[in-house]
Amino acid sequence: MTPGNTEYKLATTADYVKCHTLMRDLGEIDAPIRWPTLVAKRGKKVVGFLGTIPSKEAVIAGPLAVDLEEIENPAFVALRLFDLYDQILYTAGIEVYLFTVEVGNKKQISLIERAFGLEPYAEQDGMAWFRRTPCRSVDKNQSK
Repeated sequence: MTPGNTEYKLATTADYVKCHTLMRDLGEIDAPIRWPTLVAKRGKKVVGFLGTIPSKEAVIAGPLAVDLEEIENPAFVALRLFDLYDQILYTAGIEVYLFTVEVGNKKQISLIERAFGLEPYAEQDGMAWFRRTPCRSVDKNQSK
């Protein structure tokens, strides 16, 4: 399948099960994920997702997982998932959300700096913390 065959949407109950399976298949910790969770699907297969980490203090995006065997350019899938996440949080009235990246993952931190113009605002327990303000996508028809 090609990138054009990838569907991005809110996870259904069945998709949550597939997200947990993908985490295990990738050797990741099978962490709890909450709403909103966004999935990238090719056919019925979840090839990537961005969940929400349960927290009473803040909205924290994560985990993010992309099937590297199915996806040629995982950065593109991650950016599309974050774009949809932004739209949903913006619509829900959320003013800011957080996410983390391992401090040693210089490649991912560099991608975040280039794609979002963000730098970590803190480092704790080997994680770089980012703060992002959700924004809605610009509708091409509204920008005329």
